[in-house]
Order: sequence, then C-alpha cells, then structure tokens
Amino acid sequence: MGIIVVDPHTFEILKVHYPKYVNEFNFEVIYYLDLLDTTKFKRIEKEVTYHEPCYFVRRLNYTKHVNLLKNISKVTLPSHSGRNTLCCGGPALLFYREISESIAERRFKELEETKASYIITSCPICFSNLYKSKNVIDFANFLSLALENDKVN
Repeated sequence: MGIIVVDPHTFEILKVHYPKYVNEFNFEVIYYLDLLDTTKFKRIEKEVTYHEPCYFVRRLNYTKHVNLLKNISKVTLPSHSGRNTLCCGGPALLFYREISESIAERRFKELEETKASYIITSCPICFSNLYKSKNVIDFANFLSLALENDKVN
C-alpha cells in the first residue's frame, strides 16, 4: 500500500521520519511526479526557471523536477540552484513575518533576473511565498500546460 504526496515536507516526514518513530509504518511513500510518464507531455517552447525547494535538494537529494522540466522546456536556473538553492522564506513566516517576506522578495528578484516566461516551484509553501506575479506557477499547473501545448506556444 502506498501514500501519494504532493509536497516536499510531507514526503520527507512520511518517507524518512515516520518509519523511525511509528511502529509498523509499512507504507510506500511516493511523490506524485514519480508516477508520471514523461512521454505524455508536449514540449513547451518557453523559457522557464525553477525554484528548487530546499527540502528536496538539500535534505532528500531529489532532482527529478529539473530533469522533467529540461525534457519539456528550456530551463534557465537561477544563480543559486541545486544544493545552493535559496530558501523562499516560508519556514520563517509564522514567527518572523518581516524576515520571511524579505527572504521571499530577494529570492523572487533572483528568479526574475533569469527573464524566464515562467517561475515554477513544486512546493505549496514556496509557491505561496513567491507568488508575486502571474508568471509564478505550481509545477503541476505547468505540466497541465504541457498537456494543452497549443495554448502556450
């Protein structure tokens, strides 16, 4: 039996931590992208940039997003990417609103500097913190565009 998740925080908690502390936690934890057949997506001839969620690249070394994006569009990564990705500021939001907003603004500007048509992220917290213009979209929404390719080219 498996549990399908859509965000990096839940993925880490269920895949890494629950098995350590919850007896008989015998579930396979699957990130939804691992279920997708990438051949179903049409290429989008738009330049995109990707904000890699810290949890994925720093804590879990999960990079499937970047590879999938490169298969269906032209990807320009920001100067801070991979294991050096910048945080969106989301984790600080609850207790340190001003700091969180400052971090998010800095990261958004760096993503904007790529001049990409879309800024994509795959974490709901990152999306919420970085949504400062309509060109910021969730990874799943971008994939839906690749299924309806005629609307974006």
